[in-house]
Amino acid sequence: MLSLLTRKPLKRSTRIHRITTHSLGRRSSLNTSIPLYEKCEHFRNIPRISHQYTQIRGYVSSKKGAGNPYSYADYMGKPELLPEHFSWETDLNRPVEVVYKHQHFLGLLQRPDGRRMWWVLFPDGTEEKINRYNINFMWPVDGVDRETDAEVIKELDQQYMDYTMTITVKTSPQKIWDHFRIYNYLTGEEAYKFVTNMEELDPIKVYAFHRLLMDNQEYFQPLGNGVFHCRTRKEIYAEMAHEKEDPELSSKSFIEKIKNKLENKYDEDSETWNEQDITYLQEIRDYSLSDKNQGEVNTMISDILVEVGYDKEPIGALKLQHDLGIIDLMIYNPHIQRYRLLNPMEDGGIPKEDIKRWVDKLLEKPIPDSVGDIRVDLDDLPVFAIDESYANERDDAISYVQDIHGHDWVYVHISDPTRFIDMKSPLINVFIERYSSVYLPEETWNMIPEPLSNILFSLNDDKASFTLTFKIKLKNDGGIDKYEIVPSIVRNVYNLNFDEVDSMMTGEPTSDKLKDLKDKYFDDFIKLERLAQKRRNFRKSHRAIISYISEPIAHIKTQESDEISVDISVKKDFYSNSRGIITEFMYLVNELAGEELSKYHLLAAFRGSDEVPDKKFESSRDPLEDRIRQEALLRSKNKTKQKPNSIMRAIEKLRRMPQSYSSLTAVNHSALGLAQYVQVTSPVRRVTDLLAHYQLKNAMLTKANVDPVRIRELPHAIFHNLLGMVKAKEREIKNLQNQSTRYWVLRCMENEFNETPYGVYESLVVQVEDEMKDSTCILLRHMIRVKVGRSGRRKFTKGEIVYLKIDYVQPYYDELVMTYVPEKDLPADIIIQKTKASDL
Repeated sequence: MLSLLTRKPLKRSTRIHRITTHSLGRRSSLNTSIPLYEKCEHFRNIPRISHQYTQIRGYVSSKKGAGNPYSYADYMGKPELLPEHFSWETDLNRPVEVVYKHQHFLGLLQRPDGRRMWWVLFPDGTEEKINRYNINFMWPVDGVDRETDAEVIKELDQQYMDYTMTITVKTSPQKIWDHFRIYNYLTGEEAYKFVTNMEELDPIKVYAFHRLLMDNQEYFQPLGNGVFHCRTRKEIYAEMAHEKEDPELSSKSFIEKIKNKLENKYDEDSETWNEQDITYLQEIRDYSLSDKNQGEVNTMISDILVEVGYDKEPIGALKLQHDLGIIDLMIYNPHIQRYRLLNPMEDGGIPKEDIKRWVDKLLEKPIPDSVGDIRVDLDDLPVFAIDESYANERDDAISYVQDIHGHDWVYVHISDPTRFIDMKSPLINVFIERYSSVYLPEETWNMIPEPLSNILFSLNDDKASFTLTFKIKLKNDGGIDKYEIVPSIVRNVYNLNFDEVDSMMTGEPTSDKLKDLKDKYFDDFIKLERLAQKRRNFRKSHRAIISYISEPIAHIKTQESDEISVDISVKKDFYSNSRGIITEFMYLVNELAGEELSKYHLLAAFRGSDEVPDKKFESSRDPLEDRIRQEALLRSKNKTKQKPNSIMRAIEKLRRMPQSYSSLTAVNHSALGLAQYVQVTSPVRRVTDLLAHYQLKNAMLTKANVDPVRIRELPHAIFHNLLGMVKAKEREIKNLQNQSTRYWVLRCMENEFNETPYGVYESLVVQVEDEMKDSTCILLRHMIRVKVGRSGRRKFTKGEIVYLKIDYVQPYYDELVMTYVPEKDLPADIIIQKTKASDL
């Protein structure tokens, strides 16, 4: 058993006694010569004399994870966090929460009365003498207003209650308990960070979470000093049985209601569900989203499922919710629901009503243009906004210009949201919380609300648009000869998609509008393509890794009959034709932005990567194996239009791709062959690009020698905080998008399997392990990877084409089991799921 350490403050001379931890499954012990505060990361980073919050973790628990970053398995110590002596400099008028006559109140510290008793001013203006050990929460020192009075305490109390209402809408004590129960202990600050996913601390919000934990003691047991213990499930049900009704009786009542509902599942009468029933429904929802192969089994929910006639596995909970009319399995995506369960507080708890009010205010009364005196009107210059056909917001465009000397110039226009959004607007916090737009098969989660992103900021062909224009002239070798960045207005915009531009460049246009554009601007597109190729060759000469592997794309459309259609296709090579033009010049613009910001020593989220290793196409140590591989690659060329040889080489190149990282100063991006790199081309979709635009405008104003008062640099803290979350946010969003796409691909494959169970899939072997492990193949029709077991098949050769058939597919659990079918055993009439020509 672990026990709390003394309540006395730890001093530098304090030594920790040697204690073994057999109860934790470990037989080692800590070195007694090292004080606890030096072993614990928390005490290395927090000043020893004062703490920002009294509830900051000052203990060590038995588990380590995302919710418990300061843990050591061998000790659980809880030193004193409240100050031992009253300080007139830091504690006068300091807001605190105290327990007085068994109730919790906010008050202001006034003066000491002896060692343990302090006078506290209450909201009603009265003063009471309080034992300092009855103080549960203290405001941070840097958040104290020395002129605070009783009226301000009333205002703080009201703010706390208002924010508490937001918390109860966005999350529940049960969600917080479910996350932290494996760590055993938590604080209000940790609950705040988990729910809001924000590192910057707001005293009111942290206090609200502290009170949320304090007010739900059936889930959290207060240990003092703002530390709470997560009760066990058994303790929670025992508490429910004591305060309400017996869990067994309530579950029987719930089961009866379920059975009655199932007999008439479209009954809209929700009043039959009481508070305990809603708790059970939340448990069923959470259980349906759990992994059947990991975590503990919720025996109570599984028993309920069996009792009402469903499978006891999570899939049974899913079907029960569907039959109750709670969810619609036709359009249900479990990955979205899991994401929302792990991120319960959307937009950091900012109410949607506030966001809408700020957006309406922005539309009604635009702010002055900070660079209006140097903004250039480009009049009738043809501007081509080229994007995917399903894109709703267009934030970049391109033009070709030939000057009077016959020199070729490329103009790249990037939407300028900073023309309308002040850097101190509360919307900036919303954008930072969202980080970027999220594109899912079913829907799009816009970083910037739709009235702004799709209309005001989008480069549409029916209005004038504010942009930042990069004017670029290249050298013969593709290097940068001259460039200029100016704020601008574009008016003559053509909205096109990649396929339309490709049809003009390589084939016959599909409409009269495209035919007219081809007659006018065909030469411009060809010159842009040649300049892009010149630029690509320049990056190659600087050892850039230029490689691409197709990925699946899924789009969900709802038909008038309430049925859905799933469109599965494969992404096309973004280095070819019109995609290649846009890709190269977006890279170029980001490099120029990095050069401009570093020239004026402005902070931004620079991207970089380590040096690319000098390694050729991977080969094995066995010459015979290499020969077999090359022969397999040559044979496979005749079987598919996907060019497996190119896929294999792309995979080998991507394996050499060094990992990228972020920095506040310019760094070399070797993987792209660029000297520096700052993303600025998607300010409507990504917050780092938006913030970089503010800095670029500062560079423009500095260059124009304007009054220094007009230059408003963003606070450094924004970039420091943002840099810490970039990698995690990008990984989180990318995983959600990839998992959602794969889910719908598996849904389509499940449908194909039900219709043609004997169909096979043409596949490329991309990785071969030893005889005891699975090999990895890519299904060329959908470009997804699948593991193929060694049992019952011959040895695969890396790079060859094989045929696989489905044995079992369950999209909900991301399970796909396929087996090898020898080519000689394929019947003449069997359906082979090959790649569509339109997908190539």
